[in-house]
Amino acid sequence: MLSGKRLLPFLLAAALSRAQSFDVASVKPVSPDTVWNYRFAPGGRTVLKGFRLRDLVLLAWRVRDFQVFGTTNWMDTERFNIEANATGNPDQEESRRMLQSLLADRFRLALHHETRMLQTYSLVPAKGGPKLAASRPGICTPYDDSSSLSPAAPALPVCGFEQRRVKSESGPPHLIIEATGLGMPRFARLLGTFVGVQVTDYTAISGAWDFRLEYADDRLAPGSDAAAPALFTALQEQLGLKLESRKGPVEVLVIDHAERPSAN
Repeated sequence: MLSGKRLLPFLLAAALSRAQSFDVASVKPVSPDTVWNYRFAPGGRTVLKGFRLRDLVLLAWRVRDFQVFGTTNWMDTERFNIEANATGNPDQEESRRMLQSLLADRFRLALHHETRMLQTYSLVPAKGGPKLAASRPGICTPYDDSSSLSPAAPALPVCGFEQRRVKSESGPPHLIIEATGLGMPRFARLLGTFVGVQVTDYTAISGAWDFRLEYADDRLAPGSDAAAPALFTALQEQLGLKLESRKGPVEVLVIDHAERPSAN
C-alpha cells in the first residue's frame, strides 16, 4: 500500500494520461550531439528535436532548470526526437498540456510539486540608485506572462530583450543584453536563468525600461582574465542594480519515476 505522499505522483501521472492527448506521436532516441530545437506549429503539430527528458519537463511545465529535482544520469544525457499531431488547432499552452500527457504515457513519468527553501537572489537598487532609461510609449508591443501579446500595436516588435554572445580575445565571451520596454520582474526572471537560482524583483521600480548590459560569461571559462566585468559587477556599474543572496521558498518539481521509452 502506497502512502498518501508516495501515491500523489502516480495519481498525477494517471490524470495526465487521461487528459487531452496527441492523436499520433513518435518518440525516438537520437545521438547525444543532436542539436536541440522545438516548434509548436499551427494545425496541432509539435516537433521536438534533441531533447533530454529534463528539457522536456522544463518545456512542458514552463519551469527553469534549477526548479527540477530527482533526475538520474540518463534523464540528463540521453536525447530524443518527438513528432506529434493533434486534432484541431491547439495553442501553445494546450500543446504543453498534451506534452505533459505524452511524457506520462511514453516515459511513465511521475512527478510532484514541492516548495523548498533554497538559495535565491533579490534584485535591488545599488548604492546611488538605478541607471535606467524609461522606455518611450508605443515603440514595442507589450508582453505579459501568459505569453499572449497585447493587441494594442501588433505590428511593432515585442517588448523584451535580445541576447547575443561576442567572442573575446583575452578571456571568456561577452554576453550582451539589449532590453527594450523591459520591466524589472521579467528582468529578474531572466537573471535567474543566468545565475541558476531564483531571482525575485525587490527594486520597487515599476514601468518599462531600455538598457544595455554587457558582462563576461565566465561560466564557459571560469577564473580566466576577461575584458568585461562579471555579471554581479556589471549590474552595479552599468545599471545601478545588485543581487543580494538570501534563502527563500522556491516552487520545484520532483521526478519520482521515469522510464526510457521504446523507439517507434
